[in-house]
Amino acid sequence: GSLLKYYTLLVTFLCRKSNQIKNKRTVTKFGIGIARGLSRLLHAAHLFNLRKDIIRSCVGLLNHAQASVREVVVEGVKRLFKADKQGDSTLEVVRLISGFAASAGARVEGSMVETFLHLNLRKVDHLPSSRNKKNQKKSKKKEPYRY
Repeated sequence: GSLLKYYTLLVTFLCRKSNQIKNKRTVTKFGIGIARGLSRLLHAAHLFNLRKDIIRSCVGLLNHAQASVREVVVEGVKRLFKADKQGDSTLEVVRLISGFAASAGARVEGSMVETFLHLNLRKVDHLPSSRNKKNQKKSKKKEPYRY
């Protein structure tokens, strides 16, 4: 019980501090330590509680003005992409990055989009092709609507 309590306190502290440093132009060593802690948790605890909070905070720091903060978080995202076998955390990161890029437009750092180059796309085999979808639609018989 107490370990989970302290983990929750740590994650909420790191997320709150990351929101504070997100809009600052320059960050001290403390801010870089916050980014490093979040990126390590992103990799180590991607199947654990508060995963979405950690991911949201890390994605927000991927577009930081200071290159050292971005580099630390990009490395954490790369490690997550390699470690995530189920793909849930990876999908969440991709959705947040693409949503952020769509809302921010041209004001996105290249390193944020560059993380997509490290996705392991060879293991994606559960997506049906468009041909299979067409065949599935043809093979389904239309059933009458029942009340």
